[in-house]
Amino acid sequence: IAKIGYGSILTSANSIEKENQMIIYPNPANEIVNVNMNMKAEMKIYNAIGEQAASLQLTAGSNEVSIENFSPGIYFYRITSQDGMLAAGKLVIQ
Repeated sequence: IAKIGYGSILTSANSIEKENQMIIYPNPANEIVNVNMNMKAEMKIYNAIGEQAASLQLTAGSNEVSIENFSPGIYFYRITSQDGMLAAGKLVIQ
């Protein structure tokens, strides 16, 4: 589980964060990635050579992102809101 306070990555799911936070799990993933957050945002997923593989609109609350059509490998995500970038990180797809 990656618990992200906008602008920082936490190493523990038990850490206390500000009111703006999101949780992305599981990672590595097989078919679905869950993104829980408290605001609307856009998530873009890029492959290892920087090509955009997906662009998704996320809602406040729980979001299920289907990755079943992705080839196994390392991907990168960027999540942005109207106010700017919230988070970026690596996603491993098995």
